[in-house]
Amino acid sequence: MRFWKPAAPVGIGGATDDDLIERLVEGDRAAFGEFYERYSQLIYHSIRRLDADLCDDLFQEFFARLQETRFRALQQWGRTRPFPGFLRQVVRNFVLDRLRRERTRRRAFESAEDPAGEVETGEVSAQEAIEMRQLRKGAIKAWSKLSSVRDRRLICVKYFRDLPPAVAAERERLNPGAYRKALFDAQRRYMALVKLSLPEYFS
Repeated sequence: MRFWKPAAPVGIGGATDDDLIERLVEGDRAAFGEFYERYSQLIYHSIRRLDADLCDDLFQEFFARLQETRFRALQQWGRTRPFPGFLRQVVRNFVLDRLRRERTRRRAFESAEDPAGEVETGEVSAQEAIEMRQLRKGAIKAWSKLSSVRDRRLICVKYFRDLPPAVAAERERLNPGAYRKALFDAQRRYMALVKLSLPEYFS
């Protein structure tokens, strides 16, 4: 993938924003160069204000997304306000959505690793709460698909019954080291099924 970096500031001269967007949508490669020269600084600093740590990565992703979607987001400009303000909003929406999906992805791993846990909705949006419930269902479904009865039992004991490791090992008639190894292998197989069941969260 090409590595983008902000262009040096340039004057506003040249095509109007209206003409520039029309040419972008039509696939004019020269128009993309003009757009980049004109607005890459605005885009970069808009992203940086939202997340300085991930700014460079998000900057690359933003331009990749624009090209992949044939500038669909820019076509929503209604010409009722200046284009720079509209573009800042497009960038903001992109970054917030990207960060939301990253939070959801992290929670997906947490949900899959603890299928018996409760979905906490106090600090998440309604959409995120729905996604978390779907993830819980997917995690439990993956557990039910484990082919080994022993694997299902080990996962169930760890997450649903919350037994101390020493007690769980004794029930399985294993020494502590053998129990840890068996549980590790069961979790590895379980997580593989979770990722197959929920590819949109683990891609």
